[in-house]
Amino acid sequence: MHTEAVFEEIAKRIEQEIGKAQSSIIIAVAWFTNRNLFDAILKKAQQGCRVHLMITDDEINNNSQINYRLLEQHQSHFYKIGNDEKALMHNKFCIIDHTIVITGSYNWSYKAEINHENIVIHYKDHELAKQFIAEFDYIRSIYFPDSAKQNRLDADDSINEIIKRLEVLQHFIVLKDLEDIEYATTKLKNLSSIII
Repeated sequence: MHTEAVFEEIAKRIEQEIGKAQSSIIIAVAWFTNRNLFDAILKKAQQGCRVHLMITDDEINNNSQINYRLLEQHQSHFYKIGNDEKALMHNKFCIIDHTIVITGSYNWSYKAEINHENIVIHYKDHELAKQFIAEFDYIRSIYFPDSAKQNRLDADDSINEIIKRLEVLQHFIVLKDLEDIEYATTKLKNLSSIII
């Protein structure tokens, strides 16, 4: 495990981490108006990453000029949570491939760029990732109970990712590419620890 605090160029750093995603991105942020960050997650969705985006249902997000529903065209999901009449969804976290957790004070907005904000990035902390995924599922189950039952984010995504990685490993074995075989095997070991 490795942990890092980031205080400058946060959006750029988040975009770099999103670029590493191979199978899933789970995001819960109160305000999401940064078009570059949205384009980065949309690109990953178009490449086959399964994205789950949860934001607050309020005027700031509703006036952002971002069509969040574009994610739904790529086997991904978008949720607006709460409003003035309901509890505010005020989280700020992202889980990438069940192994990277990004959290902190930073909203994924242009306003956050001029504020004193921070994120902490936790690498290879599967237990922490599970806790954030459980919180995402809990909030989603309150507002979207049918969706939460059909789209569990923990073991189901991990099993699908393991299947994809096994297929990739099979190709590396056929090609006798030892370096890539070792890399793919390491990734599989990391994934297996998530669902055990």
